[in-house]
Formats: sequence, structure tokens, C-alpha cells
Amino acid sequence: MKVALTLAFVGAVVAAASCLVDRRSGDYACTSDADCTGFTDQRTCDTGAGFCIPVECPSICNGGCDPKAKTCTVNCLSTGACDDVRCPNDYTCNINCNATNACGRLDCGEADGCTISCNGNNACGTVDCSGPGDPACSITCTGSSACGDISCDNKACQVGCTGTNACGDINCKDSCNCTASCPAGNSCGNVMCPAGCSVGMGCGGCNTCSP
Repeated sequence: MKVALTLAFVGAVVAAASCLVDRRSGDYACTSDADCTGFTDQRTCDTGAGFCIPVECPSICNGGCDPKAKTCTVNCLSTGACDDVRCPNDYTCNINCNATNACGRLDCGEADGCTISCNGNNACGTVDCSGPGDPACSITCTGSSACGDISCDNKACQVGCTGTNACGDINCKDSCNCTASCPAGNSCGNVMCPAGCSVGMGCGGCNTCSP
């Protein structure tokens, strides 16, 4: 009799425990990202497994990120703070290189967009907003040789260069919309504009980006 009662008790405990596990698992069940709201951390739906799983910021986003909105902040605020900086694929990045020699090469070629601040002598290396992605780049270069060469390929670029040789060459020759502001004669290197755009001190956006 005691054995039977013991087995019955163990069975009840196991059944209760399994119910608790099922309820906890059910809380994480999903068919889309919309089912993964309301958690204390950010989660996305792994549709293959059918569960909400945690999502983390890419390691380059040292200033924080929103993995769902695909936004990323990169802060390089002291000399030598960052090496090359690559905005993660499909993210929109805010990149701050605000010190002498703060950053190396900046790559936004596969991003959805970048706002870039290079503030300080030799703050940034080359800036690449070309590539297979569809970035629109806003680039501010303040200081002596603040930025290296800037490539926009066929993407939209707004570039402001303030300081002696603040920017290297700016390649917008295939850009859909490019404005390069070079207020002093020695602020920029060569500015290559699309055919048909007025050169002046920079390009005027004479083409239209694809949506």
C-alpha cells in the first residue's frame, strides 16, 4: 500500500512539473516577431523552432542598439578608440569618431544608412558608402584631414568638410543624390559628380534614388 501511494505521489509530482514546463514553454511560443513582445529583454521569433529567442546587439554597437529596429550606435571618443568600423548588414548606424585618430576605415556599404561624425585631426580613415546595400550617408568631417577619401558610388550622400584638407577625394560620380560642402578651397580633394550635375563646390542632387 505504501509503495502504491509513493508511486502515485511521484506520478502527481512529475505530472505537475510537466504542466509547469509546458506553461513556461508556451509563453515563448511564436509564429512571428509580433508574438515576442512583452519580455524584459528583446526577442525575435525563430520560426523554425517556433520560439521567441533573445537577440543581442552586434559587438560593434558599443553605444547601444535596437536589434528589432536595426539601429546601432558606435562611439569612438578617444585617440585609437576604434580600428576599422563596419556598420552591420541592414542596420542604420550612427558612428561618432570624435578624437584625433579615433577610427580607421568606415564601411557602410551593406548598411541601410549611416550618420557619420569625424571630428578631430585624422579622426577617420576612408569612408565607404558604396557597395551592395542601399545606404544613405550623412558625413561630417571637421578638422585637419578629418576624413580620408569618401566613396558614395550610386548612393545618396551628404558630405560636409570643414578644415584644412578635411576630406580627401569625394567620389559621387554615379550617385543618385550627392552634396559635398567644401567651404574653403582646400577643404576637399577632387569632387567627382554625376554627369550633368553642376560641380561648383560640390554636387547638386540631379538624380533620384531608387526606393
